[in-house]
Amino acid sequence: MLAQEFIRQKRDGRELAGADIADFIAGLTKGSVSEGQAAAFAMAVFLRGMTRAEAVALTRAMRDSGTALSWADIDRPVLDKHSTGGVGDNVSLMLAPMLAAVGAAVPMISGRGLGHTGGTLDKLDSIPGYVSQPDIDLFRKVVKQVGCAIIGQTADLAPADKRLYAIRDVTGTVESVPLITASILSKKLAAGLGGLVSDVKTGTGAFMATPEEARELTESLVAVANGLGLRTSALITDMNEPLASAAGNALEVANALAYLTNEKRDARLHEVTLALGAELLMLSGLVKTEAEGKVALEKTLSSGAAAERFQAMTSALGGPHNLLDKFKSLLPKAPVIRPVTAGQDGIVAHIDTRALGIAVIELGGGRRVASDRIDHAVGLTALAGRAARVGREQPLCVIHARDEASFDRVAETVRQAYRLGGAPVVSSDSLGIGGAPDAERFGDKGSNTLGHIAAHVTLSLPNLALLGLGHAAKAASGHNPRGFDADTVLKGQWGYGVEVSNGKDTPSGHWEIAGVPVTFDWGYFPKTIPCFPKTLTDALIARAELPGLLGNKHASGTDIIAEFGEEHMETSKPIIYTSADSVIQIAAHEETFGLDRLYEVCQVARDLSYDLNIGRVIARPFVGADHVRGTCGPRGHLDRQDRRHLCPFGHWGRDQGGRQ
Repeated sequence: MLAQEFIRQKRDGRELAGADIADFIAGLTKGSVSEGQAAAFAMAVFLRGMTRAEAVALTRAMRDSGTALSWADIDRPVLDKHSTGGVGDNVSLMLAPMLAAVGAAVPMISGRGLGHTGGTLDKLDSIPGYVSQPDIDLFRKVVKQVGCAIIGQTADLAPADKRLYAIRDVTGTVESVPLITASILSKKLAAGLGGLVSDVKTGTGAFMATPEEARELTESLVAVANGLGLRTSALITDMNEPLASAAGNALEVANALAYLTNEKRDARLHEVTLALGAELLMLSGLVKTEAEGKVALEKTLSSGAAAERFQAMTSALGGPHNLLDKFKSLLPKAPVIRPVTAGQDGIVAHIDTRALGIAVIELGGGRRVASDRIDHAVGLTALAGRAARVGREQPLCVIHARDEASFDRVAETVRQAYRLGGAPVVSSDSLGIGGAPDAERFGDKGSNTLGHIAAHVTLSLPNLALLGLGHAAKAASGHNPRGFDADTVLKGQWGYGVEVSNGKDTPSGHWEIAGVPVTFDWGYFPKTIPCFPKTLTDALIARAELPGLLGNKHASGTDIIAEFGEEHMETSKPIIYTSADSVIQIAAHEETFGLDRLYEVCQVARDLSYDLNIGRVIARPFVGADHVRGTCGPRGHLDRQDRRHLCPFGHWGRDQGGRQ
């Protein structure tokens, strides 16, 4: 088919045949399809979209446009991650060596900046001598010897994507779900991976600005990848503010090296890095739970193993052998480095994160056209996040510019990107200031919410301090929280509560506060597998007419739904679990199992558990499909829902047995 007829079909909204897609991509690779035709095709797809079958065919054709790697000679799981891009997103620089230190092989094929987002390859090019596009033999050697190598596309790996990627960057066609899907996965499939996690950004600095758009891309990535045989999951993460406190190539490398060497870590960046890494380790079978994965990754940082892997990778790819020790002097620096202030005091209420990415491009740190040279030294550091207090003492950020004119121009762009508001409101239904006398019995020794917060952030609560909060906390826990002066002259009365109720269970505390202490102890289930008595589970299966039960252990809701969700949807066996509380929790899918049916099963469990003195039975409905998960809360697929149903210990009324 003629290229122009192929483009016309998509322009008119018709579905393209897989063979025609393969021919067009082959022409793009060989040069018989022009740059203008490729741009027209990208715009047609941007406006008309693609079916799932078309997206699979496009991804396959782009993968097959070059060489596909095999890692049969490596006895470790071959893993990688990909981010859809954002501002200050340098996760790959830390995560690749962290995964390698845990026991994975990470052949990471990365891209250059796209639109307002920074590219991992551009960041690595700021390291003197680093060969970001080696030949395949060197790439394979470094992965085998070091465990990770972060490089750009070679001429042999998905060359069609390399050409189309550059065209999309400068033709306003970046934000297309099928094009993003094919671009990401063609490189990953060509790299010969055994597992992939996609980090899909949403917010003001993301291509997918809304959660709905992010979910659409997430589902596309997972479905297309799994359809082509690559085991894949995805997390949806927040990009309503820069992820790291730095944006710009050399500046983000410096930020990553400070992270790896335990000098400084941005909290949100650390949280996302651990979440993505733990997801990959679970996907590969190297760990069983998210918590286990995060512990393993943390150890690579505290031991220095991850930093050593980064240095080994850098040295093997031509970079300095002393980068870890001398990165502050080895990385390029801009001549003009000055803070930019808001011009007023206030709290950051909103950030146009995309505008900050554009500010880096205006400084020369990104491309306006594909042929632009990048200034690796310029960018932004000390970026204020949401809810940060800014003013004369605290700037919005520090600008690293090539000259004064660039600084002045970008300073105004930065000011316009931030919107200030009043004081933030923080609310909490309760705030612990010390553990209960029997806390150790339930694994809660040392519980002290206020004390733990004060140990990690600088608290300023002058009014509560004057009323006696610090004194109460010290009396309850034996320790004066950081930030509270023990010699403060008080203007109020203070005290702290001492429990009267027995045992551990959430309603006990609520009832006690209401003046109704629980004078009996609750029944609890042991930390064994299975944890529930066989008489209880057998009776529940029989009376509720169930095909069986899954779980039957102590677990968190998100972890156990991720572990058994797919099997539950295939078998209709509910997931049953407990915790340190006196509780039976039953999770089931709202659509495949049914919400009313779940409530009925929980009521049967409630009736069967009275004699065991169990405080609560809770229904935990969830929705979605497996392999797509949210981070920092239930925000991806297999989502726990707010429509949970609580069956407490007693009914308001009287049941047939006369029990209140």
